[in-house]
This record gives sequence, structure tokens and C-alpha cells, in this order.
Amino acid sequence: MARVIVECGGLESILSRLSSVTCSGSGRHLLAVLTKLLGYCIKSSSMNRDRLILHGAIGTMLGVFERLIRKNDASLHSNAEVLLQHMNTLLMHWLGDSTLSTVSRLIMLWEC
Repeated sequence: MARVIVECGGLESILSRLSSVTCSGSGRHLLAVLTKLLGYCIKSSSMNRDRLILHGAIGTMLGVFERLIRKNDASLHSNAEVLLQHMNTLLMHWLGDSTLSTVSRLIMLWEC
């Protein structure tokens, strides 16, 4: 299934919908489904993780995470936590087997 999603442009569609999903009403259900589907794609193959990184998935998920946290609604915190886990997986994939010094350099660049 994950291969079909990639071949049909589904990763891009998931990211697009995720960036515009609302945090109320049916948007909450869509958010839950999209995060589960995204998690499946992330876990299923290294190629999917590479494509997500290239399409700016980390920035998209970070923006959604910020919206969820700003809502200050405890029912949305589980979705926010799942997004953090997905971002962590993508970042660890991107960093590979790098050392802590590389992570420290990235943090320093981020703070500038």
C-alpha cells in the first residue's frame, strides 16, 4: 500500500492536506487518519522517508504541531505527540549514524 501511495503522489497529497487540516469538527478525525497514514508510510520504507524529507515534511509537521499546541486542547495532544515521533524518525533517518557533535552543530545553526 505504501508503494502505491508513493507512485500516485500520495505523500505530497498527505502533506498538503495535513498542512491545511483544521483542529475542530471533522478536521480532528482527518488529522488522526492522516497522521496514522503518514506513520505507516514512514515506517514502511527508507525511500518514503527520503521523499518526505525532500518535500518538506518536517516543516509541515512542525507547523501543524504548533497549531495543535496553541489550541491548548488536551484531546489534540496525542496527535501532537504522534507528529513529534514522526519528525523524530525523519530527523534520525536524515542524520543517519551521525555523532552528537553533528547534532550539536545543527542545533547551533538552528539557533542562529
